[in-house]
Amino acid sequence: MASVKPPLLIEEMTAHLRDDHKFTIADENQAKKYLQTIGYYRLSGYAIPFYTDPTRSTAINGASFEDILNIYIFDRKLRILIIEALERIEIALRATHLKSCSKFNCALKSLIFFTVSWKLALSELLPSNASINIGKLLAPLTANDSTICFKSGRKSFE
Repeated sequence: MASVKPPLLIEEMTAHLRDDHKFTIADENQAKKYLQTIGYYRLSGYAIPFYTDPTRSTAINGASFEDILNIYIFDRKLRILIIEALERIEIALRATHLKSCSKFNCALKSLIFFTVSWKLALSELLPSNASINIGKLLAPLTANDSTICFKSGRKSFE
């Protein structure tokens, strides 16, 4: 059975970073606060660029806890920007879907149009050996060729 590392207290984590890995820590109290709220293991991934060797035993000369924290903050801000951009894309796709729904006069036909469009878009993004079988997914929906719209009970919207 593999040995399990014992958990470290916050004070031991700062000492471990400072003494064992040779990171400089300008403000111990602030470092403890961040280690307590973010977590040692979450921040440890952001420390990887600062190590001198693949075993991650010693940090490069002059590397600090603040350097690790700055990369974490940059990553968090970048993640927020990406999520905001994805939200805009999602809203645009929903608006396009709604426009298609009203244009085709039926949500089911619009759903088929929308998913086929996505299949074409994804096929350009994915590797050539990737398989997207939208037809198999839509088979139960398109089996009877009716144009029943979502929860309205009507054949079409007017």
